[in-house]
Amino acid sequence: MSVRNLILTGFIFLFVAAGCGSDSSDPGLEFVALTEDGSTLVLDEGGSVDVGAEDTNGADPGTSPDIPSDTVSPPEDTKPKTECELAGIPDTGACDGDNLIGCVNDEVFTVDCAQLGLFCGPDSTGALSCVPDECTPACEGKSCGSDGCGGTCGSCEPGASCDDEGQCVSECEAQCDGKSCGPDGCGGSCGACELGFLCNDSGQCEKDCKPQCEGKDCGPDGCGGFCGLCSEGDFCTDQGFCKPECSPSCDGKSCGPDGCGGICGECEDGDTCNDGGQCVSQCVPECTDKQCGPDGCGGSCGTCDTGFLCGDNGKCKEIPDPCDDCAPDEICQDDVCVKDPACGPYTWVGCCKGGSTIYCQNGDVITQNCNQACGWVDNKQWYYCGGDGSDPTGEFPIECPCVPNCDGKQCGGDGCGGTCGECGPNQACESNQCVTVQPVDPCEGIPSIGQCDGDLKITCDDGELQEEDCSEQNKVCWVDIIPTLKVECKWPWLANCPDFLLVGYCSGNLLVQCQGDDISIVDCEQEGKVCGYTGIQEGWNCIESD
Repeated sequence: MSVRNLILTGFIFLFVAAGCGSDSSDPGLEFVALTEDGSTLVLDEGGSVDVGAEDTNGADPGTSPDIPSDTVSPPEDTKPKTECELAGIPDTGACDGDNLIGCVNDEVFTVDCAQLGLFCGPDSTGALSCVPDECTPACEGKSCGSDGCGGTCGSCEPGASCDDEGQCVSECEAQCDGKSCGPDGCGGSCGACELGFLCNDSGQCEKDCKPQCEGKDCGPDGCGGFCGLCSEGDFCTDQGFCKPECSPSCDGKSCGPDGCGGICGECEDGDTCNDGGQCVSQCVPECTDKQCGPDGCGGSCGTCDTGFLCGDNGKCKEIPDPCDDCAPDEICQDDVCVKDPACGPYTWVGCCKGGSTIYCQNGDVITQNCNQACGWVDNKQWYYCGGDGSDPTGEFPIECPCVPNCDGKQCGGDGCGGTCGECGPNQACESNQCVTVQPVDPCEGIPSIGQCDGDLKITCDDGELQEEDCSEQNKVCWVDIIPTLKVECKWPWLANCPDFLLVGYCSGNLLVQCQGDDISIVDCEQEGKVCGYTGIQEGWNCIESD
């Protein structure tokens, strides 16, 4: 039913509702309205609707009966622009909240759907109408798509589409070039892998394999990969441990382990590395009569239990003690054979010295006195009594190594061209012991203020002696005590010895005293003494320190 019919129906409903409140004794109550095609719509007292029915006056069908003056006439084609056209009301009507707005006979009508217990919205055909309030539009957090009640939450701009979450997203182009599986970047998939295969990060299907790397630092993981790589100079053992001193072996190989914990190269996608170190395709695993080890296709034939390792024949065998092969002059340290420090410079092979052979065994240095010559025993590959000459390979010299001897020594030679230590400043090495020596005094005992030797003035500056002959100036060398103690050239009549200096006095460790008509200065410290008072008779002098 159109908006026009629904509006009239709403009015009819209201009229009927109003009639229900009137006197029920009024017979024959009915209401008449026009339908869209101009036929009559009659709602009688019983609530039945008759569209296009003959009226009670016997008028022909299709003719208009007498209609009360408050009914609306049909629109005429000859009229100018109607009120609906001027108001811009579309044919489908419009909703203003719960008000349904439409046109009937070129006049604008409004129906308050809420008074009918309904709301304004699209019906099942999409036309606007007063419909039951059985659906609540769900548009929270959405910018497009269905509102769940036959309406929409909005539309997207050109070049965008509405996703399943009700959001406008830019058109996406799937990225699947070179990929056989995994996401396409647009919420879809580039394909799925077969059973037993997984999709890697590159979008390729690879064999589903669980790496076996527990307790291993390096080597194959049983799935075509590796448990780790060793540092430069180390190699990977069969047990998956990194050991030092290894030369990578990659001659003729393009992939696989290099024997030192590294790899000789990697294969392209789809290829695997065989036991010969070559990249091959369409590999058939070979595990016949094998318990463990590689299957020849980058996979594994199995793993061994704890305490066992995989042998070259693909059989599990007990892990041997890594130190079973240590030589008699070696000890086991961190599962590695190392030189026994108790042997010092001696080895199990031994050497010859003064008619004896010296060798180390189990931490003991053994000297065996030979009644006959000591030399090389070829079938034993060592030096012993009865041998002849030296090692023909030159690897083990016949001469025994020199053993440094510094027992009880602080300095001097160790007997092997080395030293037992160096002495400190003001010390000298005497009989391999450091002894203190008196440093050489560059001033030769001259005090820091100088000294007089007759008329010769002697001073020492920065360890260098300097002399000045006062007689060349017709002066004499004299020790001035006032205002400060110093040696200088003075006129003879100014040079005299005061009486108080007859017993001398101390300036620090310098003893100043008169000797005849001259004043002398003595540095007591040069004598290993200190300047001090010795009594009334002797006055001041250099004395022993307490």
